[in-house]
Amino acid sequence: MRSFFTILIFQTLVYKCSAEALYKAIYWDVKPWVITDEKSGNKTGIIPDLVSRSRFFCGTMDGYKELIEYSKNFTSANDMFQLFLSGTPYGQGELANFTSKNAIWIPYLKILDDADIEKLYERNSTYFVIDRIREMVVIESEWKISLQYKFLIGLYECHMVFIYVFLFTTTYSVVVWLLERNVNENVSRSFFKGFLDAFWMNNVTFVTVGYGDIYPRHIGTKILMIGWMFFGLFYASMMTALVMAIVEGDGSDLLSYQKTIAVMDNSFEKTYIERNYDVNIIPTRTYYESIDKVRSGEVDAAIMNSQTAAWYKEDILTTNHDNPVKFVGKIKIDIPMLVVFPKPSDDIVQKTWLCVKEYWEEIVEYAFHKYTKVAEINTHQVNDVIYSFKYTPIKVALTLTVMTILAGFAFDQWSKRKSVRIAQVDSNGATKEDAKMNNNEQAVVTFYNK
Repeated sequence: MRSFFTILIFQTLVYKCSAEALYKAIYWDVKPWVITDEKSGNKTGIIPDLVSRSRFFCGTMDGYKELIEYSKNFTSANDMFQLFLSGTPYGQGELANFTSKNAIWIPYLKILDDADIEKLYERNSTYFVIDRIREMVVIESEWKISLQYKFLIGLYECHMVFIYVFLFTTTYSVVVWLLERNVNENVSRSFFKGFLDAFWMNNVTFVTVGYGDIYPRHIGTKILMIGWMFFGLFYASMMTALVMAIVEGDGSDLLSYQKTIAVMDNSFEKTYIERNYDVNIIPTRTYYESIDKVRSGEVDAAIMNSQTAAWYKEDILTTNHDNPVKFVGKIKIDIPMLVVFPKPSDDIVQKTWLCVKEYWEEIVEYAFHKYTKVAEINTHQVNDVIYSFKYTPIKVALTLTVMTILAGFAFDQWSKRKSVRIAQVDSNGATKEDAKMNNNEQAVVTFYNK
């Protein structure tokens, strides 16, 4: 990075006067490196600030219109990378206004591969590191970090533990039934009913509830139950820890099981994910397209560098969407941010180094600190009751709850009506029998009177 700016400064001082800019930039308009004011068109950001401060501390622009003219703008880094790697030579096509001596490409956010190195050689260019990207952020739908969803995911992740415990409990219950069947009157001697009695006793003991309706009598069962209780305590602690780890965990570990990830094509983010994670990558042209795919549900998550995410967070995290998104995790990386630049001569570097070295803090560190922002992450979110009702699982659970309550009321009313009908039938039957007996008695009396 230092060599790049020292070259710019020195060449500004030694080149002959010109009506044009010394360099013409083919640039990607992306925050915080190059920021274009929508009204005035003026350029700010890390790179323009570095250039302007270099001119201030190390020399003037006498005879030059500008040090860098921002000539060709790309809204997509992918389009810029494709143009660089294409066969279009300087002076032709989209590069008609550029030469191998004045063209610089900024910022070149890409891990250089063999194709990039070959094109650098063909274009008589080199590259300089002007910054390092330290983090990438994972972006997911907001509902995926809701407390209720992460709790359900935590339980699901522990499903194998549930299966193992069920199998252990089943085997344990058979052993307990064999020991208790002849000494415990609360455990049936028949296998099926006795197994259910033992299974109930094991589960009550396992969760340390102890209702007392069934308790061990055999000395062997009592010894086994001591170990079973300690195992239950260990199991409860382990389950709590596993579920809480998922609830409190950030999104960086979600890539281990996410199936589809949206990443900008030809970017260092895409290269890094391809090399380090076994996921299905959906390439996009821009960061915004990646975010839109998350909002639409086409992908599980999106990846972008944290510096850019921090500058665009108001647009990304807006709630004016049916499916808002959040920064849910960070991935630690160490990727250089490059500027592709015409090859300089060695004497230029030697003669200009002292200037930048003397004003290093004023020129370089000041610019980076000035444009540093942080992308805060949310590992989980507790939604209010009304907001929670927008999610389908909550709607389903609420619907089932209401239906169950209504079914209970309906059953209660049906039972009451059935009881009333039975009572009426019994009452009518008794009245008929009484009338019949009275008629018989009256007939007997009449017979004797005669």
